[in-house]
Amino acid sequence: MAARGLNLVIQGDPLSGKSWLAGGLVERLLSRRYAICVFDPEGDFHVLARLAGVTWIVLRDDTSLEHTLGQFGTNPAACVVIDFSVLPHAKKVELVGRGLGLIRQLRHRLGVPHWVFVDEAHYLLHQGGVREEEIGIGDRGFCLITYRPSWLSESTRTAIDVVVAARTTFEEEMAFLRSFLVESFGGGSGCGVGSPRSSTG
Repeated sequence: MAARGLNLVIQGDPLSGKSWLAGGLVERLLSRRYAICVFDPEGDFHVLARLAGVTWIVLRDDTSLEHTLGQFGTNPAACVVIDFSVLPHAKKVELVGRGLGLIRQLRHRLGVPHWVFVDEAHYLLHQGGVREEEIGIGDRGFCLITYRPSWLSESTRTAIDVVVAARTTFEEEMAFLRSFLVESFGGGSGCGVGSPRSSTG
């Protein structure tokens, strides 16, 4: 898998290892000095704070968001984990949207962060969630972690380049995944062959 220039979704049931896999990917990218921002709505990524070079912050209000993301302007290899878990859902959606909008500006101006991880993406990037122009999914460099990929907005789903499928037992999601893989990647054992898009799982 390329280290830049693609959108990845990690999907699977709760407790299927999605966060563990995403955390391992963050650690690998961090060791190669890629700039990373993790939007953590439920506090599942606090373990990353133990890694050298990681800044972990619990966001409690609007005031510290811009300051936190400003680290990418001074450190091109920054790794920032933003924990939104203490906020009510509506406020999470609002601030994640604002944060993604700020990141889009940073990327256009400075080219960083290289990667943006969004956990529980189905709660944030659904139709009616964070606005499409704030997400900037077409800029690539997103890793979306979700157990409900069918809830993602159509514009988000169509921008996915790589699917990593962990254990999936929800019938609705199994049906969606089959349909999505056939439509997007050609289906069968040759998924992604002859195309920059690929799937694994």
